[in-house]
Amino acid sequence: MDRNTYNPNDVVYFELFFVDPITKKSIIYEKDKNQKLWEKTTLTVVDSQGRAVFEKKGEDLTGRDQLSSLAIAWKIPDNQVGGDYVAYIRSNLFPETKRMF
Repeated sequence: MDRNTYNPNDVVYFELFFVDPITKKSIIYEKDKNQKLWEKTTLTVVDSQGRAVFEKKGEDLTGRDQLSSLAIAWKIPDNQVGGDYVAYIRSNLFPETKRMF
């Protein structure tokens, strides 16, 4: 995260990097080879009340050959109350990851 506090109308930028856990090398997107890694990945942002306020699926971002990451931007709605958020990265191919901001 690029700042300590996010308020309504701020834009939060996420970048997910795919790294092989054994070799520690980037996993490059290759259609028909490992595209399911991207397609099965979901970013969900949950507010301090436990409500999902944003969700983006990797399948919406596939088709970009030779990339090892997904970049996602989320503009916090003006009616969203400030506070703590948690970003969850989920996939059936790796353990859930979360980051509070």
